[in-house]
Amino acid sequence: MYFDGPNQKRNFIIAVICGFAAISILIFGVIAFIANLVSPKPTPTKNNPQQSAEQRPQTSSGDGSTQDDVPASDDGTTLPGDSSDIHVTEIYINPDSATIAIGESTTLVAVITPADSTDKVTWSSSNEDIIKVNENGVVTGVKEGIAYIFAEANENTKASASITVKAKQSEQPTQPQTQPQQPKPTTPNTISVSSIRLNTTNVSIEVGDAYRLSAIIQPSNATNKTITWSSSNANIVAVSGGVITGKNVGTAMITARSHNGKTASATITVLSKTPSVIEVTGVKISPSSASIKVGGTITFSASVLPSNATNKNITWSSSNTNIATVTGGKVTGKKAGTVTIKARSINGKEVSATLTVTPATTTISATGIKLNSSAITIKVGSSYRLTATVSPSNVTNNTVTWSSSNTNIATVTGGTVTGKKIGKATITAKTHNGIAATATVTVKSTLAIDSTKPIITTVVASK
Repeated sequence: MYFDGPNQKRNFIIAVICGFAAISILIFGVIAFIANLVSPKPTPTKNNPQQSAEQRPQTSSGDGSTQDDVPASDDGTTLPGDSSDIHVTEIYINPDSATIAIGESTTLVAVITPADSTDKVTWSSSNEDIIKVNENGVVTGVKEGIAYIFAEANENTKASASITVKAKQSEQPTQPQTQPQQPKPTTPNTISVSSIRLNTTNVSIEVGDAYRLSAIIQPSNATNKTITWSSSNANIVAVSGGVITGKNVGTAMITARSHNGKTASATITVLSKTPSVIEVTGVKISPSSASIKVGGTITFSASVLPSNATNKNITWSSSNTNIATVTGGKVTGKKAGTVTIKARSINGKEVSATLTVTPATTTISATGIKLNSSAITIKVGSSYRLTATVSPSNVTNNTVTWSSSNTNIATVTGGTVTGKKIGKATITAKTHNGIAATATVTVKSTLAIDSTKPIITTVVASK
């Protein structure tokens, strides 16, 4: 190693010496600290329930032997424990969170109520790979991370503190000291939470809606007002900082808890989401006017605007039910006259149509039918026209239907009978309501024979 001058060399030597001195001081301090930890603890006093049998006051028996001076019952028998034990009812750690570097230490204080309790506080770490704690509440960072330190006085009282361990930024020279000094715990003037209540105990919200619950702490000047919120079923109701949100239809319990275990709860009912209502703005009717006869029917149809209205129900009415009645849009004529048929929406929008009811037409049925001939004779291939007269003359329907009993002998079309081959057939004329008249038709050959003249037969003899 080369130096530019004597001053630089001298400075280097001084720095090396100081460095060795600092290291020696650091080693000495660590040794003293460990010696203090393993040194015998002070002898428990009479008020300490954990003192050994050898350290308890003893009395002599009549035979010269000694026995522990333990409490006795009214009947003179000894009791196993001191009935004056005072147990911890409340505990918290001060501070309840801290950040230290790797290798650094800090002291946590367990604040108990009542202060004169005889219970012993035990300390533990949730992860000793990150942070360690000794029986006096002194925590030491081991590696980077977050862990929890627990202080427990008895099975009913337990408190925790969150400790964050960060990487050490720089080495600081250690001041010499003859013996590590344990920080003296100080008990702050704390005011504990005595009760907690919510602004409401029952809330109903819809799926997707939110509501803020408020926690009221007593006394109002409590030292630690931290509130922890929880849900009995986060699938139904979620909670964050007192704000609840409906997730699914159902019921769940939301609980607010103070740092020292005081609680208050509210029942939350989540309802299904009410759909948005789209009101009817207008109604259309078809047809807008119509006419029927008494006893006749017609069906009107109605549609609402807009087409996606929430409630499309229509109520129908007639301005005069003596003239026409309406049910579900179907109208029936009762007597001659004019009425207004109305279609009305659920929110009062309506439209009208005009209906005229006319008298019904009187029907006159056929009472008889007569042919112009009851028997006719025709030749094969020739025709004859039969005519039918329906009575009465003012019959409503005078339609006549013709038929032949044998169409191979005679056919009939519109009353015209045609001979087909030699023989007899019956021609029938029938009204629309089934009244009939018949005529017999005889069909003959087209060759005429005179019976008064002799029949000459020629015979030719054979030679």
